Amino acid sequence: MHLVGTGNNSADIRFTLPLTGGIPAAGGGTFSLMLALETPGDIYAEWSAEAVASVPAPATLTWSYTSTSGTVVPFSSIDDGTAGLRRSGVVRLALPADWQQDATPAGSTTVPYTVILQVANAGFTFIPRLSQAMANVVLAHHQWLRTQAPSTKNWIPIPGNVASLADVPRNPSLNLLLPVENTVQVTITESDGKQYPWSVVPDLSFSGPGDRVCLVDRPRCEVLFGDGLTGRLPILLGTGQDITVSFAAGAGTVGNVGANLNWESFKKIPTDPDLFIGAMNVVGGDGGSESETLDAARQRAAEAINERNRAVSKLDYENLAKTTPGVAMRRAFAAVGYNPDFPCTVVPGVVTVFVVPYAPRELTDGSVADDVFVAAPQPDPGALQAVTNQLNAARLLGSQVFVEGPAYRQVRLGVYIAVDTPLSASIRQGIVTRLQTYLDPLVGGDEEEGWPFGDPLRPSALLQEAQNVVGQAGDVLKVSVLIDGMTAPESCRDVPILPHELVTLQNVDLYIQSRAVRPGGLR
Repeated sequence: MHLVGTGNNSADIRFTLPLTGGIPAAGGGTFSLMLALETPGDIYAEWSAEAVASVPAPATLTWSYTSTSGTVVPFSSIDDGTAGLRRSGVVRLALPADWQQDATPAGSTTVPYTVILQVANAGFTFIPRLSQAMANVVLAHHQWLRTQAPSTKNWIPIPGNVASLADVPRNPSLNLLLPVENTVQVTITESDGKQYPWSVVPDLSFSGPGDRVCLVDRPRCEVLFGDGLTGRLPILLGTGQDITVSFAAGAGTVGNVGANLNWESFKKIPTDPDLFIGAMNVVGGDGGSESETLDAARQRAAEAINERNRAVSKLDYENLAKTTPGVAMRRAFAAVGYNPDFPCTVVPGVVTVFVVPYAPRELTDGSVADDVFVAAPQPDPGALQAVTNQLNAARLLGSQVFVEGPAYRQVRLGVYIAVDTPLSASIRQGIVTRLQTYLDPLVGGDEEEGWPFGDPLRPSALLQEAQNVVGQAGDVLKVSVLIDGMTAPESCRDVPILPHELVTLQNVDLYIQSRAVRPGGLR
């Protein structure tokens, strides 16, 4: 489903919701809509651990609904997890006061309401594509809140005591749930009868004899204490249950369950003991991992040495722009000394970075609908702001950074072909498609990474591309190139463009003529 066109400033999308009984009373509650969009892999969904929430929206969204009287009313409270249809996410809407069960039409068991999404100021690079919509969806974490009082009957105030959290839960399916280190809270009733909170630290090496600190061993399900030198030695009151541990169990790789799997219901509804909570994973769980090993930490430290996190060289600017979190930039060109306000003068200390965003292409995404294909993709203002923020945080003090979309030059080509018989429609279309792909800013050029910034158009190279399509059906005599600003086409010499510019194919004219008869035989 296509939501809105890139050329449209506004559009309306309607969702009809048949609501059944159990609608809350007026003035409370929310309901949700999960919108799954077809986005590139580096734009993470709201529920992903890699999601970025700070990128400005590419459009202005207004959520409304039809009231019982048929009028359109804006929702009073909206939490848009899609960031303006930039990514997949959950939209949470305040339940309207007039959505009541008594509005059910006679003879019906449902209440039909319509949710209206109005899109304005759209600046999308390409049309957002909706693959799935589902109501009553929430974000969930694989955690189980627990509180335990480990037995301390045999506790002796000497180094080496531990509080074990490894008791078997009543539900056998929860045996694999381990404590999450940063959620553990420890309270100890000490010998003076008072309760003291103890802090969880990653290492006791920097703790003194009086510091109330402890460690959490997730694999062993244990809380460990200091020896009186590095970390305080616990002196308990002696009741046998002087330690209370609150924590969240779960997370890790065991939480990365697949899509369309039902959650096991182990908690009853308090108001109805016979009713269990039921839920299903709409998408697969991800982001769960176990504690980092020492070897993994060494590997991460070695990789961090080679990270580009400061903008010093031209490559630094380009790499940082392409890896901006939350947006999908595929190419970047840093024009050192170029100021868009003074394009004819080299300005010291100024860098302008031109970025090309992701857009669907058949070579990378499979079949692409005609109304989705964008020949000359431009980033939306929010994406440009995100790249600007990324570079401003990394640039050298005193330097100035500008971020702009690509500067495209319109190109018209004339292809002159000599044939014996008329060219088929498939060959004609194949010539146009091949030349469009060859000049494409994302997949064209000899390097197949997009037409190079500033690369001149060579009639001889374009002729070869056309001849490869024509094959034995004819001879491509010449290809003429006409770029905006030129007074006459060029078919012999290279046609230059500026270093920061790209090209986009506007039109291909095919000129067909009869192939001259070549006399054969010996002379």
